[in-house]
Amino acid sequence: MTNEWDEEVDEELVEDEDDLGPGSADFDLSEEHGYTWEPARIEVIPRWLVVSLSLVLVAALIIPSIYIVLRFS
Repeated sequence: MTNEWDEEVDEELVEDEDDLGPGSADFDLSEEHGYTWEPARIEVIPRWLVVSLSLVLVAALIIPSIYIVLRFS
């Protein structure tokens, strides 16, 4: 039984690492390309404003409900 891993690899089939550049098909998959696949986010509305508006909205829904329950119970 022969082991496939022991076979010699044809030199023409092995791509040299120096050939891996912007023109190569595998360039986007390499570490040379980097990991900046996700564009930088542009923050239109600041996070503190979103959080504060969310808290005001939740308070506007809960406070009248508590008032009605306490008044009519």
